[in-house]
Amino acid sequence: IPISGLMLISISVNIYAIKRLRVGLEDTFYIRIQAIKDSLFYCLGYTFYFLVLGICYFLVWNDDQINNDSYEKDETGAHYLFALTVAFLGLNDFGLWVYRQFRMYKTKQENRSKYAKIANVESLNKNIKSKKKIKRNKSVGKQFIAPALPQHIAYNKHNDNNSSDNKCAQCCKRISFKPTIGDQSINKALRREVLAYTTDGIAQSIDRQFKMAENWYTKKGNKLYEGLSDDDYPQSIKDDHGRTIQEFDITIKHNKYLLYENPDDEDDADTSSTEDNVDDNNDEKEEEEKNELANVGGGVQRVSTKLIIEGDDEGIGKEREFVDFAPIVFKYIRNCICGISDESYNRSIIPKDKLAQRNVLDAKYGEGKSGAFFYFSWDSRYLVKTIKKFEVEVMLNTLKQYVEYLEKNPNTILSRVVGLHSIRLYGLTKYFLVSENVFLSQLKPSEVYDLKGSWVNRYTKYSIQSGKTLKDGDLKRFIVLNKNTREQLINQLTSDSQFLSRCNIMDYSLLLGIYHIKMAPNNEDNDGYDKNEEYKEDKINNYAGGIRAEVIEGPGIYYMGIIDTLQVYNFRKKMETFLKTYILRDDGNGISCVEPKYYQTRFMNYIKNITITDDEYYKELKISRQQFEEERIRVYPGKQIVANSIRQAQHSK
Repeated sequence: IPISGLMLISISVNIYAIKRLRVGLEDTFYIRIQAIKDSLFYCLGYTFYFLVLGICYFLVWNDDQINNDSYEKDETGAHYLFALTVAFLGLNDFGLWVYRQFRMYKTKQENRSKYAKIANVESLNKNIKSKKKIKRNKSVGKQFIAPALPQHIAYNKHNDNNSSDNKCAQCCKRISFKPTIGDQSINKALRREVLAYTTDGIAQSIDRQFKMAENWYTKKGNKLYEGLSDDDYPQSIKDDHGRTIQEFDITIKHNKYLLYENPDDEDDADTSSTEDNVDDNNDEKEEEEKNELANVGGGVQRVSTKLIIEGDDEGIGKEREFVDFAPIVFKYIRNCICGISDESYNRSIIPKDKLAQRNVLDAKYGEGKSGAFFYFSWDSRYLVKTIKKFEVEVMLNTLKQYVEYLEKNPNTILSRVVGLHSIRLYGLTKYFLVSENVFLSQLKPSEVYDLKGSWVNRYTKYSIQSGKTLKDGDLKRFIVLNKNTREQLINQLTSDSQFLSRCNIMDYSLLLGIYHIKMAPNNEDNDGYDKNEEYKEDKINNYAGGIRAEVIEGPGIYYMGIIDTLQVYNFRKKMETFLKTYILRDDGNGISCVEPKYYQTRFMNYIKNITITDDEYYKELKISRQQFEEERIRVYPGKQIVANSIRQAQHSK
């Protein structure tokens, strides 16, 4: 009876899975076919096995009933058959596994390419080998250039000399136990859907915020820039739909080219009639190929762009609800405090160009240590990051104090939050906020540090050249500033951290970005060369007896901002402090989880220690400024390049 129940449950689950996976995004077409086939294959295999096992068990039971009064035969053929069937369970598992691996053998690459063509993921399989003049180490960040490791250079040289592999090597390369398309297509499809609905929801909330500000302020003779009303702030996360919280069902309206049916359906106005005829012939061939695969999908369908935009699709994302928290408040922050217009904000979230909308998929994204998913807007001006529900409550509870502090402190180093939203997809609710990027959108920092002032587990295994975010224990240099700049920075950081302490907030970080400046000597003169000797170009050690470096690189510009300011010191954090201090026996003064006032004091002590003046730097090295020799050099990025980047960001506001 239990086995029969399990069989019925597995069959029911398969029926539901087939019904659920029949419709989906086109990028998941291949993986849905594979999932349905695999589930049916395993369900039928195990159902058939247990059905045979049940028949054998019935024969044994029936035989025992017939020979109940006779003890002449203890074992019959039914007993042996039942014992063999039970023993064959492992063989059944092995057979199913072997058959599935056989189906994934690369000899079926022709069918895989057809699936890929339908699923619009052909580009994921292309191995484009870029021709590089300089072999570099791929483990370093993109902002650095480093030579390749010796073993990689030797390996590449060996491959160049032995381009033809033997038959055994070619056979081994064709064997694969992993799907070549499925994982990539499902990841890309999910990322596409998340990006499409979040960005489109933000764009729709901008339009709604404008209408709300017009109804509650402009039509009543008030000005939004004169200040907010207490009625604009939500009382809790559960406020009803209205002035403080906007809830609406979302369908794609603005970012329609991000969820597309065919990436090649762009028609240029300048295309000639001859090219149009060729395209028509290609379209007919594609339709024939799709008709050939009509029976392969087993009723599996793709969702077209029209169905997604009109919200008329069946089975995929029936519940799509977008929530905009404190819409008027965040519009006030953007327009009146940060100087960001609605048009500029909308352009950064969703570009007007059709091709640029599809390139939103190439936006930088990642996953934090806490599991938070984040990505940057296409122009890298804004960061969209998922947060937890309690963090939304903290933001709403401190929102009024946050707005007042931004008004009084225009030079604050706190990250500026310009939007707070949530979206419901597939029965799950995700909360996320939008904040300004700490760094310049046009330039990438060479080093990035997440600094808290604590020292327990505050180090990473990465190097400076890795391009990863490093921690306190990885910082091996001072921040050298002039006296006035250091004083202003320390005063502002002290004010910001004290504000967070008053709000009972801790565990925040100073995100520090160090931009390296590259300096090259001006070769128009021969300064630095030994003037007592005749200058010879073919002489190697012609610079003070040594070889002169043509490019000098080091820290030149600092950008920073205080991030992760939504963690309050609640009961859970107090228990974490007790656990780490008294159970794990960590240094109680060095853990990140401490009460806010001590956290603020320790944070500022650390910042004061790593930030020094230029005079202190010279004194530490036991040199004076007068000992520096004048020499004409060229720098990159120069002041003009950085200024243009800043002006471009300000102009787009």
